[in-house]
Amino acid sequence: MPEIEGDKLYNTCTIWGPDGTLIARHQKVYLFDIDIPNKITFRESDSLSPGNSLTTFDVKGCKKGIGICYDIRFEEMARIYRNKGIKFYLHIER
Repeated sequence: MPEIEGDKLYNTCTIWGPDGTLIARHQKVYLFDIDIPNKITFRESDSLSPGNSLTTFDVKGCKKGIGICYDIRFEEMARIYRNKGIKFYLHIER
């Protein structure tokens, strides 16, 4: 979901508990920019700002880590989560 923080706009995923409390909030780290000459240009960075941190939370004793869509293309994020024993959760935009 779009989220405004100060003067910046982020692509944000929120995690809510069964009782309706906010458990975690993750701002997409890797923005999708593509320019294929004479084909397509799409630049998320024209309107969105990148997040700058990894996000983890616990579910019944199991640590989870969040990534949004294009974040999965960058192995470093998944590796950091894995090395900390955290299960990686990817939110796919629809």
